[in-house]
Amino acid sequence: VTASLREVSEQAFDGCREFEAFEMKGENPNFTVIDGVLFSKDGKTLLCYPTAAPAESYQVPKGVEQIAAYAFRERSKLVSVTFPDSLKEVGDYAFYGCAALERAVFSENEEGIILGYSAFSACRLLTELQLGGVREIGGNAFSNCESLRFSLS
Repeated sequence: VTASLREVSEQAFDGCREFEAFEMKGENPNFTVIDGVLFSKDGKTLLCYPTAAPAESYQVPKGVEQIAAYAFRERSKLVSVTFPDSLKEVGDYAFYGCAALERAVFSENEEGIILGYSAFSACRLLTELQLGGVREIGGNAFSNCESLRFSLS
C-alpha cells in the first residue's frame, strides 16, 4: 500500500490466489495495515483480508466496528474467526464462500451487531456459530451453510 492509494473497491483482490499479506510503503492518509490485513486509517473498518493469508484462525482486533462487504469472501484457509465487542456491522457477502470456515464467535455488544445480506452464505463447513451480540440478521445470511449449529446465547 503506497502513500498515493486513495481507494480500494469491493472485490479488488478477488482471484489473487497467492496474495498472502498487505504491506505498507510509507504513510498513507486513508489506510493502515495490521498484521498483513488492510484497514481504514482509523482502524475501525476491516477492508480486506488477503486472499491467501496462511492463518487458519483470525481474531479481529479490538476497536474494529465494521467488516466491509466482501472483506473475507472466498478465503479458503480461514477456519475460525472471533469478533470483538466493538463490532457493529458485518457487511454484505463479507464471509461468503469461505470453504474452510467452521467457527464464528461474536462477543456481546450492548448496541448489537448487524449481519448483512449473505454475510456467511455458502460457508458449507460452518458448524459453530455463537451469536451473542447479534441483533439483526440480513437475508440469506447463512444460506447454504449445510453443517450449521448455532447458539443465541
